[in-house]
Amino acid sequence: MNRITNLFAAAVVTGSAAVATAAIDVDGYTWDYAYTGDALPEASSPAWNAGGSGSATVSSGELTIDTITTDTKYYEAGAEWNPTTSSSGAYLQFRVKANAEVAGVRFVNTLFQRADGSRIDLNFGDNINSTVGIYDQNLSLITAVDIYQYHTYRVRFNSNTDQYTLWIDDFSGAGITNALPAGSGSDYMYFGDGSGDLRGSMTWDYIAWKNEGAPVAVPEPAGLSLLAISALAAVRRRRA
Repeated sequence: MNRITNLFAAAVVTGSAAVATAAIDVDGYTWDYAYTGDALPEASSPAWNAGGSGSATVSSGELTIDTITTDTKYYEAGAEWNPTTSSSGAYLQFRVKANAEVAGVRFVNTLFQRADGSRIDLNFGDNINSTVGIYDQNLSLITAVDIYQYHTYRVRFNSNTDQYTLWIDDFSGAGITNALPAGSGSDYMYFGDGSGDLRGSMTWDYIAWKNEGAPVAVPEPAGLSLLAISALAAVRRRRA
């Protein structure tokens, strides 16, 4: 079910030579890295570090983490997660749904933290004020959304403005902008429950991230052909 379609090399014509750069195509955009759900995270490439207890299973390209009975299961990205502090920001996109949660406790969460310690802690659940949706690190409602259905979430980090922006399913609008609280720590990104007080079950279809700048839309095949023809024509003109 995951929407990571291929790993490819894009040829960029510079002068008379072509330079290949690798990128991962996810939902029609290119990203630096992605977790596909085709294997447990620690066995994927790049590998994630496993932590905590609880169960994690992979089926049909989806990862399910269950902390209902035994909590604290989480996966943390390695050195590949190194978001920039430039104004262009870093982007992360993931497709996820909640399956269940334990009443009276809290949520299953996904958290991202930058080198300066500012962090984003997205909590999925309905145990705070009976509103089903996403809550921030202060357990304030960000937006109401049916977390029990798959949605695609995109997050932009911008430490220059101490803000992050969240989009859900549609990335063309302004998105939801919130403050990026200060803290202390180092770059990391994890998903699951690393706090020990979150109980539930969630399934991830994929996670993709770009360390600097917005993801770039993949041209349609016809567009790629036109770009290649234009590039070759430019090289021929220079050679003439």
